[in-house]
Amino acid sequence: MHLMGMLSYMETWENPKDEQEAISHELCDRYFIVAYNMIQGLKSRVDDYLASPAGAAYNSRCQLTPQELEQLIPEWHSYEANGAGLCLEAMSLLPSFFASSAICPKLNPVNPFHVISCLKGITRVFEMRSSFKRGISHDASPYELWDHGDPSRLFSAVVEAHIDSCSPVPAVTNGPRAYMQSSWTGIIVTSGMYLNSVLGVWNSGQPEQDQLLHYILRSSFQDLKTCFAGSDMHSPLSRELIFWKLFVSAFHLARARLEGCNAWTDSLNLEFRSMIRVIAREMDMMSWQEARTSLAQIVWPADFDREDLAKALWDETTVYQVGGL
Repeated sequence: MHLMGMLSYMETWENPKDEQEAISHELCDRYFIVAYNMIQGLKSRVDDYLASPAGAAYNSRCQLTPQELEQLIPEWHSYEANGAGLCLEAMSLLPSFFASSAICPKLNPVNPFHVISCLKGITRVFEMRSSFKRGISHDASPYELWDHGDPSRLFSAVVEAHIDSCSPVPAVTNGPRAYMQSSWTGIIVTSGMYLNSVLGVWNSGQPEQDQLLHYILRSSFQDLKTCFAGSDMHSPLSRELIFWKLFVSAFHLARARLEGCNAWTDSLNLEFRSMIRVIAREMDMMSWQEARTSLAQIVWPADFDREDLAKALWDETTVYQVGGL
């Protein structure tokens, strides 16, 4: 598999010798993260298509031949509002992930506003789909998420954020969240985890293979360490984004640990929980409801199947703070 082969290759790298090599490594990481998210999304899209009347002729994903899938993908995008145009435009920019470090002498932080807006759109459709499953009257089939077009808009926003990050002058964004920023890797890997573990719409809500899980969580942890060491912790708006990235990462790990994981998850689990306790004190949050309200300031569903797991993660992590310890 292309994705696993690329990951195995990247894991042979030694620490970069200089800034240029570090940028080259990150550009390769970014391409991998985009490819990983595209595959996670495609798996779910195929499964939702097979569950729809249009896909009833197939019993499983395995029955779709590569040729049939190749024909279906452009057909699917043709039904989306601007879906085909957005995807073609974003695809045309993919070579930028292979630019040399001479062309991208510095990788700037990005404003995650457009990525988060797309996540909010996906969350709204997810909530409609969830209400349909619970018997609440609403015309929302599983495939409506894809016809709505927000996953394609997200792909476009991810690539545009990468282009902005490579620009010599950081892009200026106006509006109430103009000063919110994140590393590109931090916001994109967390977005993938949110779509997988919180909404269950990436990879059909199933945990990734252990090697992939390790890579994604390690990438998020490195971003979070940088956030905690920087000045962003002093800004209330930035703290909300950092807390969202942190809690989603910890939740993604907690969800995977239910399925059984290797021992390496133990130390990372402790690191995430320690960080949650630190930022909870900084933000003066004690209850799950307060934490939930903060998460919703970025993006969080009003109701979802794994709510009890999220609350348990918060309660178990912060129980020692109740007495001021």
